[in-house]
Amino acid sequence: MNGSQALPVFAAAVAGAALVLQGELLAGISRANGLLGAVLTNTLVGVVVLAVLVAFTAPTLPMLIVQNFRWWHVVPGLLGTFFVYATVLAYARLGPVAAASLIIAAQLVAACVADFAGLASVSHALSLTRLAGAALVMTGALLALPR
Repeated sequence: MNGSQALPVFAAAVAGAALVLQGELLAGISRANGLLGAVLTNTLVGVVVLAVLVAFTAPTLPMLIVQNFRWWHVVPGLLGTFFVYATVLAYARLGPVAAASLIIAAQLVAACVADFAGLASVSHALSLTRLAGAALVMTGALLALPR
């Protein structure tokens, strides 16, 4: 790992750990407010935090977003909302180990497809070693499912 990779590697590791905490907390909120209530709470908190950040650091950003808006810009938001919904559902019903394992395995399969098809913004060739690693993660996800 070189110096330019240290920050993104650290950020990804912290984000991965934060997702477990987020999933468990949202599962708790869903027990009190339902699945949609947990997703809405998550989304509203995110919108408020971003609004405050934008107001203080980039007040012209909303106009730039409106000026450059394309129809497909809604897709990441839809996918993100689905991700939070599915994560809360999985954590609440399967538990953190199975939920995290399945999410990571599915992300890895999709990433392999994106790499293989040249769809990734930073693509790397698939190798036997990388495919074996993906297969091991997928096997681990299956083993982590509750019996």
